[in-house]
Amino acid sequence: MTGPIMPTAADRSAMQTGDSRGFTQRWRYGTPTWRHVSEGGFRADRYEVTEIDEADAKAFVQRHHYLSGWPAVLHRLGLLDREAELRDDDIAVDGSPLVGVLVLAVPMNMRVLTNPFPHLVPLRESAEIARLVLTEAVPSNGESFFTAAALRRVAADGLKGAVMFSDPVPRWRLTENGKIIQTRGHLGIVYQSLSAVYTGRGTARTLTVLPDGTTLTSGVRAGSSAAA
Repeated sequence: MTGPIMPTAADRSAMQTGDSRGFTQRWRYGTPTWRHVSEGGFRADRYEVTEIDEADAKAFVQRHHYLSGWPAVLHRLGLLDREAELRDDDIAVDGSPLVGVLVLAVPMNMRVLTNPFPHLVPLRESAEIARLVLTEAVPSNGESFFTAAALRRVAADGLKGAVMFSDPVPRWRLTENGKIIQTRGHLGIVYQSLSAVYTGRGTARTLTVLPDGTTLTSGVRAGSSAAA
């Protein structure tokens, strides 16, 4: 049995310029992992996308996402693996392991929504995708399936537009095992694959990052894209 395909230094450099090299990023306990399209194996019929309780969504995000803060949530969508056996460290929803969470939330400033969607009612017809995180249990292409299915589900409740931010700036944190990468940054490749529209850079602001990776202020939003 072979292990997962890992990106080389050249692959990582290419990813910083927008060439994903077939890799998709996953997270487990705040540490980035990778799945590659050449592994194949993603089957949409294996998964279910559903609204989940805030407690389950928050626990999953704070356990796995590199940003542990919790926003003011409007919708919480979970990706359930209906064929996997529950492990001791899994969060179970309806008897199946929770392997992904997407959170639609209230942005820090309403202009985040009203600028790209001036004709939509903020927080009812438009919202921000504040968190998207999947574990390495989900094969490549799972995030585009999950995001599209989640947006279709909330569209039934009246949502017509979503704004997403990407943060390309790498972050590190100090641990008892030394300095480790917290995130290499991302360019919103999944949003690009779903035909989101790039609307420009977000407002520049200072971000203070403590040695353990905790932020004292909200995240720097270096790039953004909006999808109807």
